[in-house]
Amino acid sequence: MLPSPSSDAPGTLPDPSNHLSGTGENSRQPTAFTVLENQLRSSDMDPDRERRKLLALLPAVADGIRREADRISRENFCDCNAGDVYMVATIHWDHDGSARPSDLIGSIYTTSAGVTGSLKRLEAAGYVERRKTPQDGRVYLAVVTEAGRRTVESAAPAFNSLAAAVTAGLDDNDIERLSSMAERYLATTLEG
Repeated sequence: MLPSPSSDAPGTLPDPSNHLSGTGENSRQPTAFTVLENQLRSSDMDPDRERRKLLALLPAVADGIRREADRISRENFCDCNAGDVYMVATIHWDHDGSARPSDLIGSIYTTSAGVTGSLKRLEAAGYVERRKTPQDGRVYLAVVTEAGRRTVESAAPAFNSLAAAVTAGLDDNDIERLSSMAERYLATTLEG
């Protein structure tokens, strides 16, 4: 059952009337996301039908984004896929150029096996290298090479354009809510 619009509990949907009233500092035109929220609250809507619809929509959206991201990746990173490129970018920008593989699992929303496979491909392509840590020779760091750094920085504008196209029509609050929902979903599926 969906929460009531007036509920302030974490994980509930905000009251869309703040966005649709046309007055005050929160007034704005309704976005597609806000309209969807209103539809989800509608008492005459069949929640099971909408869940089935969501099951059809999400993979279609994800496949379209993945195909375009993979195309950009192939143009800039040879045979690497978008997940591999995201890993290089994450190590480069979010981890200052090096990271333990275990630290990447949560950062790139994948499993240990996914990180290992991606690092093997990236190492073979010359974009990362593995280095043992000085503190413990059994632990290694994935380190972005100079070629990886140059390539991820040159591909950044294309990925930024893709992100802008995907999020066109969404405001910052919509993007934040969608990101939060996706992260919660992935956290539960990656744990299991």
